[in-house]
Amino acid sequence: MGDDAAVERRSSRWQGMGAFPGLGVAFLVLSIAFLGAAALSPTSLQWTGTAVHATYSKDGTVRYTYHGSTYLLADPTVATFHETTVFVDPNNPANAILDNPFNRVLDAVSVGGPLVLAVLCFALGVRRRRRRRVKAVGGAGALTGQAMDDDLIKWLRERQQNPT
Repeated sequence: MGDDAAVERRSSRWQGMGAFPGLGVAFLVLSIAFLGAAALSPTSLQWTGTAVHATYSKDGTVRYTYHGSTYLLADPTVATFHETTVFVDPNNPANAILDNPFNRVLDAVSVGGPLVLAVLCFALGVRRRRRRRVKAVGGAGALTGQAMDDDLIKWLRERQQNPT
């Protein structure tokens, strides 16, 4: 019989929330999956690497210096001379990637977006459960203890109108 009580407590925790907890868990799992994908991708150096100042040269290479050594990174897409940022793997300075703000925003949104939606789903579920309980009890005052008895209100009005 103790097991039945434990099951009842667990099920009552989610009772009245509708599909919101299920959606919240799904979004949470999606966020964790995107976090794992972002951590395993080559662009993870943008989050874990060391930012180093670099310059483009006219031959399509990027030159950066890390701990006194100069390294080259091929980038045939840009052939103009300007400055940029390179993210370097501290354990292997020859392993580096160019700064790409679009990839950073995409990683942040793909991980943070579902996480925000998960929190929103849980909040909406709690709100739905609360509103259903209030409706079942008979109004907001009945649930929160802020309603006054009708007899008390009548007595207070009489006292206000006929002060002694």
